[in-house]
Amino acid sequence: MKRIGKYILLGIITATVFCFGGCSSKKSSVAAGYEKAENKVEIKPANNFDGLSNSYTAWTDVKMPVKVCLSKPISLSASGTATMVKGESIGISVKVFGIEMASLYADEDSVYMIVKLNRIAYVESMEKFSSATGLCLADLQSIILGQAFAPGKGTITYKDANLFKISDSSNMWSFSPKKLPQGFGCIFSATGSKEGSMVPVLESLKVDMPGSRSIDCTFSGHSLTPGGMISESVDLKANVTSKPIECNLTWSMDKARWNRGISPNPPTVNPSYTRLSTTQLIKFIQNFQL
Repeated sequence: MKRIGKYILLGIITATVFCFGGCSSKKSSVAAGYEKAENKVEIKPANNFDGLSNSYTAWTDVKMPVKVCLSKPISLSASGTATMVKGESIGISVKVFGIEMASLYADEDSVYMIVKLNRIAYVESMEKFSSATGLCLADLQSIILGQAFAPGKGTITYKDANLFKISDSSNMWSFSPKKLPQGFGCIFSATGSKEGSMVPVLESLKVDMPGSRSIDCTFSGHSLTPGGMISESVDLKANVTSKPIECNLTWSMDKARWNRGISPNPPTVNPSYTRLSTTQLIKFIQNFQL
């Protein structure tokens, strides 16, 4: 039962990671099929941005297996399935031995976290999430797929170039939104080109929030999919509570089902479940002992 309890905590922490800013940072690896260029090609920053934004393809929905590995505050892992409708909803089911232990659902109105074995439920408004992180649902989808986004608008398009301050580097370059809520900072870093490909790829994201809280994300394993260029591995690190959260998401992109009209089902909260507030949820994580 203690082992099962660890997986239950995984569901809770995973929910906190997605809802209140958990993300990690490792040195990103070069994607399969790419190598660092010996002869660098000079590319103007605007063209870098256009190349990056044009690598993202419009998609409507996706269902894809995901493995979640925590290294902090505890070390463990579990597998699950994520189902998303672009800009509308996210559903993640975490299973142990094929049995659903925890689930997360978010749409434009609300965020839900359900831990079935412990009969715990967490429900919060998306508005509170947005005010706490400066991100909307579409931004969150971009993060977990490793795509750059314009805060509040989701994945970037070439038309968004004027919304960013773009660096003048031709290889590793960066860009930051010109307008952010007070107290927030955000910077993306990307690689200008790889040998054999002129497609820039997103390497990292850092978000600073009020109260010395921060999100760091590193993206690796870049591959072209029906949803455009996404990252197979997303390392996330969050300093949002007294205990840092570090986690990795690894997508099984070969098993992804794109644009099939699939959508996650909104959860039904059992009235007998104990409902946690955001404060209680964070306190539960801070006080947890193995």
